[in-house]
Amino acid sequence: MTEWYALKAKKGKMDVVMLNLSNQNVEYYQPCYPKTSIDEPLVPIFKDYLFFNLETHSETATMTSVKSTHGVNTVVSLGDRALRLSGQRFQEFKSCIESQTHRRSQNEAVKDVIVKDVIMGVSEEKKLFALLRYLQQ
Repeated sequence: MTEWYALKAKKGKMDVVMLNLSNQNVEYYQPCYPKTSIDEPLVPIFKDYLFFNLETHSETATMTSVKSTHGVNTVVSLGDRALRLSGQRFQEFKSCIESQTHRRSQNEAVKDVIVKDVIMGVSEEKKLFALLRYLQQ
C-alpha cells in the first residue's frame, strides 16, 4: 500500500505547490469541507498543509525533489526522517472526507473517523498532529 507524507506550504503558496507537484506527477490530497453549507466553496481543513505520495504516478519524483519544490516550506518530519503515514488508514480518512463533506457541515464531517480535534483544533499544527496520530495507529 502506498505511503503518504504531509508537507507545509509557504504562506499563500498552496496553489503554486499544487501546480508544481502536478508537473512532477506527484499525487497529492488537500482535505476540505464546506464551511457552512454544501453550496459554498470548500475550505481546507489544514490551511497550509497537504498530503502527497511518491509511488502512484511519478517515476522520477523523490523526497528531495518534493522538499525543493517551489512554495514548499517543509515536509513534516520526526527528527531527520519524513513522517510516513499508513496508506490504508490514509485511504480510509480520504474516503470518509470525500463522502461526508459533500453533505455535512464542518461540525459533523468525519466525526466517525477522526477526533473532533482535527477539525476544531485551535491551531493548524494541533489539527494536523491530531490527524497524524490517527493515521499512525
